[in-house]
Amino acid sequence: MSKSNFLYWKELVGLEEYNFPHLIPLDEKNIRLARISQSRAQEIRKAIATNQLVDIQVQPGWGASTLYRYMADDIRYNRLNLTVMFDFEADDFQDGDLVEKDFIFQIKWKMASGMIAIMMEQSLQELYMYDVFEFEDTGEKPWRGHLREKRRELKECEDNRKKFYEKFPFFSRMDVTDCLNYFLHNFQIQTVFLYLFPRKAEEDSLLEFVGIIKNIFDGKDVAPAAVREVFFLTPKMFSMMRQVYERPYKDIIYKQYSAAEIFGMLMSTYKLSDFSDASIGNVFEQEFITRVYDKALTLNEIMEKVEEEIIEYLDGEDSEVPYKLTINRTKEKN
Repeated sequence: MSKSNFLYWKELVGLEEYNFPHLIPLDEKNIRLARISQSRAQEIRKAIATNQLVDIQVQPGWGASTLYRYMADDIRYNRLNLTVMFDFEADDFQDGDLVEKDFIFQIKWKMASGMIAIMMEQSLQELYMYDVFEFEDTGEKPWRGHLREKRRELKECEDNRKKFYEKFPFFSRMDVTDCLNYFLHNFQIQTVFLYLFPRKAEEDSLLEFVGIIKNIFDGKDVAPAAVREVFFLTPKMFSMMRQVYERPYKDIIYKQYSAAEIFGMLMSTYKLSDFSDASIGNVFEQEFITRVYDKALTLNEIMEKVEEEIIEYLDGEDSEVPYKLTINRTKEKN
């Protein structure tokens, strides 16, 4: 009875379309709905601005993917930066068998895509822009038209390394580190590499990737201002990475969210379908989260317990189902 009452309550308040109370996964399209406190974000911004290597250690199951996308969006849209993102959860990192030349191709492809986007919006040194995308100003074709054509070509060779290097010879003749220096010296653009490692990544896959990074950057003459590397991973994974490749990291131990912050996440992402001005706070009380909150659990496990609390509370006749779930009434019932 309580389960059907729960479904009835969701319909009553306008949440029938959602998997409430579970947290909604946020992708790049809706990441700005994420509720990350500015003090937390500012700590990461400062670290990226002043250090070449930043590791952000997030406890398993405590929102590393959302934090990664949120900070990528922040960096990409608020500064003149070239952002190169690698989400190894989405890119099947756990499958292993990373081939260095393929990984370098992916870096360069993402660089080309980012530079086209920047050049479409910003006025940079023309001579050097023309060099990157092989443009000869003969008066027959406008520069922006050329860029649109190169953007189309780039999309066509996203999975074709040979075609990419044929169509974009600048990236064929330049090493990754040479590209970084070129963009900094001629456009004052620094490149920010963002890496997200899934919490269940195999140790061998992680170590294989670290070896590739070492081959790309170790001992190379790269201007300190040209590149930033930011790693989002668990403390255990960072410990493994550091044992293989010791570098001067800036450590950020990302604090687990409080019950109030989790409630804020529900408030920012869930909308009551029938009431444009109503929020979760009108129908649901934070105390349901506070009662089950436990840092030893993952966020998903906490919200599973929240659902169990709600269902237990709604046990009884459907005529007793309230509009707003309040913990005070729960205590009276118990």
